[in-house]
Amino acid sequence: MLKMKALHGTVVVQDPHTGQILALAISPRFNPNDSKHMEPGSLTNLAVSDIYEPGSTFKLVTYSAAIDGAGVEPTDMVDCQGGTLTMFGRTLHDDKSDHFGVVTVKYALEHSSDVGAAKMALKMGRTLFTST
Repeated sequence: MLKMKALHGTVVVQDPHTGQILALAISPRFNPNDSKHMEPGSLTNLAVSDIYEPGSTFKLVTYSAAIDGAGVEPTDMVDCQGGTLTMFGRTLHDDKSDHFGVVTVKYALEHSSDVGAAKMALKMGRTLFTST
């Protein structure tokens, strides 16, 4: 939150097999026993009440599936094409500050490359990707 200057942060850890919530944290926290200093907006648990775009969280699933199911190694190289990839009539972009060329899969994941994630999904193919 400090690094990104975010107003709030949320972390949810789930069991990937059952969907069971193993841990949940929100920030800023509040003390329900101190209603005098409580802001009305702090009463909302954003981890369970807000809808969010799962893009960045799902990238981890894609990279993991490629490593687990397609024989990809973290040290393998992936061409992130300068941060832009057009496929099926749509263009994916990495963050505007990220213009990676050929990097390791590990580096692409660490920098949350959309292009790298798409390349991992393409490497697996539709059948393997959707069954993982």
